[in-house]
Amino acid sequence: MPLTDSNPLYRSQYLLGPIETIVCSRRALASGHLSLHDLAEAYRTLSMRIRDSSDHLSAVSDAFPALESLRDKGADVAAALRRDISRALRISAWQSSEDSSAPTAETVGCELTTHYANRATDFSILCHYALRLLSGIFRLPALSSLFTRTSLIHRRSRNCSQSKVPPAHDLSLLLGDVISIVRCSQFPSFSFSVSKTTILSSWVLRTQQLPKDVLLPWMDDVILYLKLILEAAVGDTRVVVTVVDALDVSR
Repeated sequence: MPLTDSNPLYRSQYLLGPIETIVCSRRALASGHLSLHDLAEAYRTLSMRIRDSSDHLSAVSDAFPALESLRDKGADVAAALRRDISRALRISAWQSSEDSSAPTAETVGCELTTHYANRATDFSILCHYALRLLSGIFRLPALSSLFTRTSLIHRRSRNCSQSKVPPAHDLSLLLGDVISIVRCSQFPSFSFSVSKTTILSSWVLRTQQLPKDVLLPWMDDVILYLKLILEAAVGDTRVVVTVVDALDVSR
């Protein structure tokens, strides 16, 4: 059977559905036309389709029509990923805040407190699916190269000077978000899923195949993270996997 008949990457619509959901999520979530679970399902579907096609995406290629939608909308997908991955830090900061304006059982009642707890769980799940998608983008040059190009195209359309735009600006910002998560020592808002969030973020770092110009500016942060984890490992053997991940990156 010819490759074009058996490989879904040759179908231009293969990745389009979940990508469009992710792109329009900011407006659709605010209007109530899209739920957090719908968005999580879009991340899951896109990451699964990428994973199923990973053998064909192991090298940069412009031959797959399915990648056109990601090339055209990559900057918007990157913005959505940044929003949903960084929820881990924002919710954690809210839960650990001593600000008197933060919602508590005394000020808003148990029912509203339960609502916030449920929302935190939904945001946690959304963050996990976004991290899974990001791991595929970071790991496959055929995808990460698209985000570099779309960043440039997106900013040119806003009359930005090409000389002022870093070659892989979106990827660098996303990498910084992931590093911020793995450097965070506590995630009080994630309770049952704390280790999952940290391990997923560490997995993104360990498996990445990003260009050096994206990775090198963050190496001091990776080394600092490694130092903190090694210190924690002295009294807690559960962090060994994370140490191995960080060692692989620093090497």
